[in-house]
Amino acid sequence: MDDILDIAFENMKLGKEETAEGEIAANWTKVVGRAFAGKCAPDRLTDDGVLMIHASGAAVRQELSFIKRQMLSSIQKLPRCGHVRDLSLRTT
Repeated sequence: MDDILDIAFENMKLGKEETAEGEIAANWTKVVGRAFAGKCAPDRLTDDGVLMIHASGAAVRQELSFIKRQMLSSIQKLPRCGHVRDLSLRTT
């Protein structure tokens, strides 16, 4: 049973190993600021370095687009996140 759980955690990228996604999630308020932290969330990071971000509405998505460069720069400075090359803003 332990072997099965270890394999499942490894496949889902859960466990002890820290990931870029985990770094971004842990620092999300620092990346987007308090005003936006509850209105958007990181979804997933593609293999080619694009972070998908879900915004709560079109107005939030547009406001985030104004600070997109700042957000990307903040993310790239995080450990394990230097390979993030772009952000994709989407509404939920």
